[in-house]
Amino acid sequence: MNSGFRSVISACAEVAARKSLYGGRPLITLAAGTFTLAISLASVLAQQPGNQGAGISMAASDTCKPGFVWREAVKSDHVCVSPQTRARTRAENETAGQRAMPGSDGCRQGYVWREAVPTDHVCVAPQSRAAASDDNHRAAERSAGQTAGSPIRGPGARPAPAPQPFPTRMPNTAPGSTAGPNRLSSPPRAPNPLTSGRRSTSGRELTSPGGGAPLGPAVPRPVNLHNTMDQYECNSHGGAAAAMVCKLALDSGQVALLWQWNGSTALGINGFHVYQVDGGQHTLVGNQDNGTSQTFWTLKIPPGGYQGKCYSVAAYAGSKESDMSAPVCIGRNAVVHTVTLSSQQTRFADHSRLSWLDNPDQITSGGGIRVGFAYRTSKHLLGDSSANTIQRSGLLFDVGALRNTTIRDARLLLSVSTSTVGADYHQDHYTSCVAQIGVGNARWWNFNDWIEGAVMLKPGEYQGPDVAYDVTSIVQNWASGNPNFGFVLLGEEENLGAFTEKSCQTTYDGNARLQVEYF
Repeated sequence: MNSGFRSVISACAEVAARKSLYGGRPLITLAAGTFTLAISLASVLAQQPGNQGAGISMAASDTCKPGFVWREAVKSDHVCVSPQTRARTRAENETAGQRAMPGSDGCRQGYVWREAVPTDHVCVAPQSRAAASDDNHRAAERSAGQTAGSPIRGPGARPAPAPQPFPTRMPNTAPGSTAGPNRLSSPPRAPNPLTSGRRSTSGRELTSPGGGAPLGPAVPRPVNLHNTMDQYECNSHGGAAAAMVCKLALDSGQVALLWQWNGSTALGINGFHVYQVDGGQHTLVGNQDNGTSQTFWTLKIPPGGYQGKCYSVAAYAGSKESDMSAPVCIGRNAVVHTVTLSSQQTRFADHSRLSWLDNPDQITSGGGIRVGFAYRTSKHLLGDSSANTIQRSGLLFDVGALRNTTIRDARLLLSVSTSTVGADYHQDHYTSCVAQIGVGNARWWNFNDWIEGAVMLKPGEYQGPDVAYDVTSIVQNWASGNPNFGFVLLGEEENLGAFTEKSCQTTYDGNARLQVEYF
């Protein structure tokens, strides 16, 4: 290679590294199932005579190794991260106002400062802050001008020992926050919307290869998922790149999944995850990482063939996912149905304890949905006192039509009206204080006393105002013939003997719904 051409190639490489034109990914990728053709910039350069062993200089003091790009949480943030992390960071910056407390740089409940650099007060899920800290710790090993163990020079990067596992609890350190520790948990079986730090506006917990967090309700899920063995239809979902893949796969007896996605390219979607979902599983079987231009995936023939296998698809950006598509089941006559049920019965029960009374406990009841707790104290010379209240609600749905069906997914949908939150008892209209979900053990709707039940799920508090709780396991039990005494909704805690200032109480509107996908 002559020196002039080598200079041109070097300049292009530097632009690619700085601007993440390719983000370290292949220049050409022919998507899907089994067959991939990839040609990377690095491999092309390495094959040129005179380049072996010489390398290409890219202002090594402030550039990233191949596969990494500047994070740019702020303009001067040159910590090297994956392209997916930069895309996530950019999206967090653009939507920061949705997670901040109005009129301050404090965060809403469930969110914390990202602190990619010391002045970074963008409110994010706790996992994102932990990831930013981990990226700072690993900055040296990703920099083209440094080796692992050398000083970290990027803004916000601070020397530290090797990264530790993510904490299971992390305090909300944002000034003015009245929330207690943010609860984190391992992702459960299946995602639903958009979900939340792991609390989302829909309440769905997400599972993805990166410990997926939610993309948010503004990101549409894939639709019209179906399977085909028609090469021409397959080609139409991926252009020229799909033609070779579809022909090779379909000629070998494989099946192609096809779908549509109607979102904007400005959302920065990296591609789609394909999951196998029959039998209650949620197993990643495909990663289409060519953006939104290719909406197909060829499936390897599974053990035992395709009969009865069900699949679903989610769009993803970095470690975040959209809601799942409606599933498709191959080789099965049954069709996946969706039904939305309205509650037949709702009732709340309020148990209060006023410590200064001879008979301190009182229970009242009424129609509607109220859940949570409020603890108040009074300190004076004649003796301290407390006024504590806990609330539960019961909801009954008629699920008789689901008897002997397989429940693919079930979501309890609630809408927040007003909540009282924190030690200052401030009000908002988005915090959902339902943190535990159980099943009733009697016909509570016929009485006015306390609502008893067995706790089955502990999703934690969510951010709304519209929230969706995964209750698939409970509805499947009812569909299998177990007695249905409805849901019992509880708050995070029920301690009538507490002596503290603390609250999370929510009144929901009366339009509770149960949305079920079944076959």
